[in-house]
Amino acid sequence: MSINGRLLLDENNLLSPLSWACSYGYGLFETILVQMGRPLFLKQHLQRMAESADALGLFMPAKEVLNNWIEELLIEATLRTGRLKISLLGDKKAAGEDKLQTNTLLILQEGIIYQADLYELGVEIGLLGLSKNEQSHLVRHKTLNYMENILAREQANGQGWFEGLFVNSQQRVCEGTISNIFIVKDGIIKTPGPREGLLSGVTRQLIIDLAQDNLLPCVETKIYPGELIGGEELFITNSLMGVMPVTKFAGTPIGKGVPGRVTSSIRKIYQELLDKEIQA
Repeated sequence: MSINGRLLLDENNLLSPLSWACSYGYGLFETILVQMGRPLFLKQHLQRMAESADALGLFMPAKEVLNNWIEELLIEATLRTGRLKISLLGDKKAAGEDKLQTNTLLILQEGIIYQADLYELGVEIGLLGLSKNEQSHLVRHKTLNYMENILAREQANGQGWFEGLFVNSQQRVCEGTISNIFIVKDGIIKTPGPREGLLSGVTRQLIIDLAQDNLLPCVETKIYPGELIGGEELFITNSLMGVMPVTKFAGTPIGKGVPGRVTSSIRKIYQELLDKEIQA
C-alpha cells in the first residue's frame, strides 16, 4: 500500500484519529479491477472521483500524480490480478482554504475476485427491506460512509442471496448493495436512471455505451419491483465482477433459470472491451 505516494510495509500511523475521515466518514473511494498488472478503466474511475471530490469540497491530487503513485505501487507489488482501492481521506481544513485537506491511500489486494461457475450458472438476488433517499446529495457519490450498504449486504447474505436490491422513497428499484441492476424485457435492456437514487457505476455506464454501440436497445427508466420477476433476463454489474447473470430472484427462476441470450451477448462484448483495455 501507499499513502501520499509513500510506500508502506505496515498499517501503523496511517491516519490521525482526529481526521474527518475517522470522525465522520468524510472521504471517497474507488475500487478498480487489476488484470495483467493493469488497473482497468482507471481514467473513468479517476474522473468520477474528481467530480465527487469537487462536489464535496475534497482536495484531490492531480491525475498525473495519482497515476505515478499507482504505477510505483504496482511495480513494487508485482501484482498481476486483483483489485486496487483508491481512498481520499478527509483530514482537516486549513484556514483560508476552500477544500478539505486529504490523504490519498492506495491499497492493492491480490487474487481472483469471482469464480467462473458464478457466471456459468448465474446468481440469486432479492429485494431488501431497506430504501435509499434519491434526494440525498450523497447518494451519487462513493463516500467512505458505507455502513448502510454493509448492513444491507449482511441482510442479503443472511437470506442466502448473492446480492440485495434497494428501493427508493417511491418504492422503485434503484441499485444493489455493491452493484447496478439491469433487466431485459421484450428485447430491451432497462436500468434505473441516475435520478432514482443510485451511484452510477463505471461499469454501468460502459454497458450502456456498449449496448448503444452494438445496436442493442438500452434505456434508463423507472423500474418497479414487480417487473424484476417478470423480466426475461436480469444481470448486475460492478467494476470487479463485470457482468454477472442473475438466474433467480428470491427463490423464483428468471426466464429459463439460466443466463439469457442478451446477457451472454453483453458479457461477450464487455470482455472484448476488457481485453482491449488490458492491451492498451
